[in-house]
Parts: sequence; structure tokens; C-alpha cells
Amino acid sequence: MTAHEILGVGMLRAGTDLQAICLPTVARLADRITITHVTDARAEVAEASTRRVGAAHPATLDELLADPADHAATLRSPSRFHAEQVIAAMRAGKRAVLCDKPYPETREDAQATSQSRIRHRPGAATSSARTPPRATT
Repeated sequence: MTAHEILGVGMLRAGTDLQAICLPTVARLADRITITHVTDARAEVAEASTRRVGAAHPATLDELLADPADHAATLRSPSRFHAEQVIAAMRAGKRAVLCDKPYPETREDAQATSQSRIRHRPGAATSSARTPPRATT
């Protein structure tokens, strides 16, 4: 990515926080960031979000991760899917992976995520957790 290239971001889950916080924030940063894909289990929610920002609506996370236009991925799914999805995003070569909510849930998830980060070396892989991670078992 060059200094003048716009960062493409694929977003998994188009809930209320995406509508109220993420989309307005990205709109203010349109010269630097664009939302390229939005997917959600609720097709009507994803379609409304994609229309609002002019993004594509892939049917699955795999389709979202397969597109090289997505330099980064935000994952805002239920916690039980976080480790698997973070690892998939790193394997797909995303430069940054932001996982909203605490992860990992187990020590094994923490180890697998850490190993993947070492192997795939994303620029950033982080959680915007509002509570401490639960990797204590």
C-alpha cells in the first residue's frame, strides 16, 4: 500500500455499532479508508449497510477474505468464532485484523492465534475488547 492508496476494509457483521459509529467515522476518513465489503447473517441489514457506503455484499466471510481489495478486516461476530475468524483473516493476508469483543476464549485459542500471527505477520492483529480476554482455562 502506498502513501496515496486508500485502505480497503471488509466488515463482518453490520449491527447497530457499525451503523452508528463505524460508518460515520469512515465517511469522515474517505480520503484514507473505504469500506469495500459488509457481510452479516441478516442479509437485509448487510444490504442496507452496503447501499449506504457503496460497498459489495459477499455472502460469506470466505468471500470477504478472498478479495484483495480488502487490506483489513473487522470481525464483530459472537466470541466463539473469533479465534477461527482471526486466523482465517491472517491466512488470507489481511494487513490488519480488528476483532471487536474479547478473544480468545481459551488458552488453546490464544496459542493458535499467536502462532498464526507469527506465521502470517499481519501489520496488526488486535482486539478492541472492552473487558479482559477470557483465555484463562
